[in-house]
Amino acid sequence: TGPALWRPPMFPGLRCRLIWALLPVAVVTVCIGVDDIPASDAQLASLTATLKARPRDAALWHDRGALRLQQADPAGALADFSEAIGLDPFRPEFFLSRARLLAEMGRWSEVVADTTGGIALDPSQAELFLLRARARTGLGQLDAALADADRAVALSPGRAEAHGARAWIRLLRRDWPGADADAAAALAK
Repeated sequence: TGPALWRPPMFPGLRCRLIWALLPVAVVTVCIGVDDIPASDAQLASLTATLKARPRDAALWHDRGALRLQQADPAGALADFSEAIGLDPFRPEFFLSRARLLAEMGRWSEVVADTTGGIALDPSQAELFLLRARARTGLGQLDAALADADRAVALSPGRAEAHGARAWIRLLRRDWPGADADAAAALAK
């Protein structure tokens, strides 16, 4: 006999009932993952067909770019996001989507350009400032990155990510007290 935790359950069959009770959850989880792939293919095919009928619809290009990104096609997504911006250069969310993708590719100068374009259209989006701060950090422009992180914190003071980004930049600048304060603020959120 082992410790009490390893003894058979007090009620015979409890383990089997528990397994059978959890089995539908496992099956649903697996099936959802499997069903999502064909649905995305169908959605992509549908959007592509709609784009043939409405090639000047920037929102459709953006949506198809987002689907392509979900399907691990960054080159296709980048092309679609660029097409959306070319058709409607007044939508900050288009710039943000492309900038996020470019950031994943490590193309920092292009991220700065896209986030700057988005900020010019809507200077109230903390996400644009955060992404530009990340890009400027990648380019070694720590003073400019800190200014962007400061703006992101001002726009969204309750956002832990903004304080965390600013803490990282301050750490790189060897501003230990500032980094500590922002790290504490991020953890408190």
